[in-house]
Amino acid sequence: ANFHTEVVKVNSKKIQVYLLDLQFKNPTVQNSDVTGSHYIGHSEYKLNCRVKKKKFFECISKTELTEGHLKITSRRNEATTYDAFYPLPLRLAEKSNTASEPVSGDKTKLNHHHH
Repeated sequence: ANFHTEVVKVNSKKIQVYLLDLQFKNPTVQNSDVTGSHYIGHSEYKLNCRVKKKKFFECISKTELTEGHLKITSRRNEATTYDAFYPLPLRLAEKSNTASEPVSGDKTKLNHHHH
């Protein structure tokens, strides 16, 4: 059960995470979950993620998402859970964002990860 994880920067402490099918469509939160962590050096700060508008997960950080990296753990529609890593800071919407190794990908306006 493959899927795409799209991360959209809202502001310096808030992101939206979309769980999409292989055609980058049909976001779902049903039977799905997202957790996130912000890593700065050896410190980990958990993100508070919750479903919004029955379409995506909104994740809020207590720390500014300006350095280090994000780890997003997601499961779509009861599929296998996957981790995606994003270097910070996330770029603005008009620039592409790429998940770091061992996964990679980019999509205009979005941070992208393929599972």
